[in-house]
Amino acid sequence: MECASPALVEVLTSVYQQTNAILFLLIAIATVIVSFFAAKALIECQIFPKTTRIIFAVGLAYANLHEIVKFYIRGKALLNSWTFDGDTCRLVMTALECRMPLNLIWMCMAGMVFTDTALTFDRLLATLFPTKYSANSILPGILFSLVVIALSVIITLVTFGEEDYHGYVTHCIYPPEKSGLNIRRLLKFYTVVNFVNIALNLLVLWLNRRASAGIQYDLQQRYHNYEVLTTTKAVSIIAIVQFIALGIYTSAMLFLTTLSAWIPQVLRLTMFPWLYAVTYGALLLPILIVVGASRVAKRRRCLIRNITAQKESQDDRMKQLNDMWR
Repeated sequence: MECASPALVEVLTSVYQQTNAILFLLIAIATVIVSFFAAKALIECQIFPKTTRIIFAVGLAYANLHEIVKFYIRGKALLNSWTFDGDTCRLVMTALECRMPLNLIWMCMAGMVFTDTALTFDRLLATLFPTKYSANSILPGILFSLVVIALSVIITLVTFGEEDYHGYVTHCIYPPEKSGLNIRRLLKFYTVVNFVNIALNLLVLWLNRRASAGIQYDLQQRYHNYEVLTTTKAVSIIAIVQFIALGIYTSAMLFLTTLSAWIPQVLRLTMFPWLYAVTYGALLLPILIVVGASRVAKRRRCLIRNITAQKESQDDRMKQLNDMWR
């Protein structure tokens, strides 16, 4: 019994697929290692506000779960290509076997997208309601995190709710045919969400810059605006990176599915794993947290020195004026 076409066997046992699998295994390991340093920075350095750190932690959890599941999927595919290249039914995987990994992968993808959204609204609320928001620094982070988790689970259940998981699949990361329409709609929705995230982050940056220009002599308010501004910059960079990663994957999916009749199967199946840019976004999240925390800490020290020097010069000037009037 042939469970895979000769073209599919050629793709699954090719050096391109094996190289891609090894690369993704290394990325998964690197993501877990770098995430340890990112978590350490969030816990020990306390550079970001508490609510932001909670949301970052949820994002790290999704990124690592995504890479752990991806490690299993790509590792199994690599092992099968080395071991069962002559047995087509054992070379490919059953759809039922891929049910749990597939759902987890797409749940994590949703979680990473909505984590960016939660971070964006976190910064927006910190800008619009600075006093009230800072007084409840933990509660918003918990609420945002619960919403992110709920949405990621609900969207996954809705997307694959009608899937019967029959037959064989190339890899667990390949979307099932029955859910193809839902997935294309979902990817378009994610693209819109990321556009909104970037637009809102730019709005928050503009609001904080405008507010900073009018409070030159309120040192406490200047420092608060600076905190919001620097955190928002870090969040904006992360949102843009996630947008690019998801945009590459979404564009590739739409391109390959729309023009599937004109693209040879071997070429289409060879290209797909390399264009799965979500895993690159998962790796970049902890890297950006570590780099962002370091940059924010450095800029904070510089600002404190500048504000302190300015306050001292103001105090000296007032002392001179008082002496003149004595």
